[in-house]
Amino acid sequence: MKRNRFLVGIVMIIIFISNLQAQRIQNNIYINNAKANQSKDSLVVEMTIDGSKIELPSNESVMLTPVIKTDNNIIELRPVVISGNIRYKADKRTMYFSKDLKNNADPLMIKEVSTISYRQKISYQPWMQNATLYMKQLITGCAECLKAENWSIIGDHIYTENIKPEKPNVKFTVSYIAPETEAVKNRNYEGSAFLDFQVGKSIIIPEFRNNYIELNKIENVLDQLKQDNNATIKTISLIGFASPEGNYQTNNNLSSSRVQSLKVYLQKKYNYTNDIFNEMQGGEDWAKLEDLVSKSDLSDKYKILEIISSSISEDIKEQKLKNLGVTYKILLEEYFPKLRRVDYNLNYVVRAFSIEEGKIIVKTNPAQMSLNEMFLVANSYEKGSENFKDIFDIAVRMYPKDAVANINVAAIALEEGNTKVAHRYLDNYKENAASWNNQGVLCALEGDMERAEEYFKKAESVGVLEATENLKKITLLNSTSY
Repeated sequence: MKRNRFLVGIVMIIIFISNLQAQRIQNNIYINNAKANQSKDSLVVEMTIDGSKIELPSNESVMLTPVIKTDNNIIELRPVVISGNIRYKADKRTMYFSKDLKNNADPLMIKEVSTISYRQKISYQPWMQNATLYMKQLITGCAECLKAENWSIIGDHIYTENIKPEKPNVKFTVSYIAPETEAVKNRNYEGSAFLDFQVGKSIIIPEFRNNYIELNKIENVLDQLKQDNNATIKTISLIGFASPEGNYQTNNNLSSSRVQSLKVYLQKKYNYTNDIFNEMQGGEDWAKLEDLVSKSDLSDKYKILEIISSSISEDIKEQKLKNLGVTYKILLEEYFPKLRRVDYNLNYVVRAFSIEEGKIIVKTNPAQMSLNEMFLVANSYEKGSENFKDIFDIAVRMYPKDAVANINVAAIALEEGNTKVAHRYLDNYKENAASWNNQGVLCALEGDMERAEEYFKKAESVGVLEATENLKKITLLNSTSY
């Protein structure tokens, strides 16, 4: 048995030059001064291998193959073969007559040396940054019989310095909030009837002046509800108002008679019973007059408002308005007619819809659907599809002041990266816990990771699962410098 001195190559892919302590692997082989320098798309690996202490039978050989490996990627570098004297000569003859003699993949044949410099240039790939470096060791005897195979970890991680790592492709997760279920879907339709009466009479005559138009407005709604199998009228609330001219008590009575007249008219036309009506006397409508004047450009605007807001009796207020002369005439002709009316509120209940029914109703009569029903319909479509987005858009148009409707439509804008639209829907709900995760996503999209993290922590504290995932993504971003 003849002592062979040998060197073996270990590829440590570390972009910065580093001096490592000599590492011993199988058969007393040592690796010293391993370094790797990146140049553009290439990686040049260099090292010195000490095989001076190896002992190997004359007919055996050891093949050492550096392997770069992750869970999903693996690459083997050029191997180094150390052979005993007899085996070395046989392998050299085989290599000489091989057509692949000059192939870079052929192993380096080593014999009778104490040290060797190993150098190999390979293509750099980003996944190598976090790979583990192994040394695969194969010991063979005569006739190529495999006697042993061993793997050793010779580098836990591969780091880079000269190039910045690629920024992780992080997509923060938005929250879609499920609205509360409506036990009973109450709906209301509000309107006003400005009716005219013949002198000394309180009976409604449809053909008199503009009565046909005013009556037609409420009749159209009642006819639609009557024909709609999904809706049931529960209450018709009527409240009558009068203008200030004349005696206060007389005007109060007039407001009541207007209510009674409309009630009787609707009962005759639709056969409604008394218990469906809720009647109220509004009297002289000074509040409406104040609102109209405040929005006007009347020359005596502030004098009028001062009279209206004073604590004097209504009849004295009217007299003071009369003292304004021309201004009172304007009020009498242009403003007082707007006060003489009957306001009505039609309360009805809509039955619940299945998802399949909702897909139709949301397009034809969305006012009859609850937010929860719209949410269920939206989620029956593929997330992010046009149908999915359309339903949430309809929801916020039907319920523009509802926090959940606004938060959900903002989620769509955030997934599309539209921060301007997201602000429009989220800015009024910063104190609403349901919005905190989406507020965090908005901050993250705008680059304010500190505020994003604050919102995610607040959302996580109230049990938002998406916020927990988003915090992990913040941690990932913070773990690497860019």
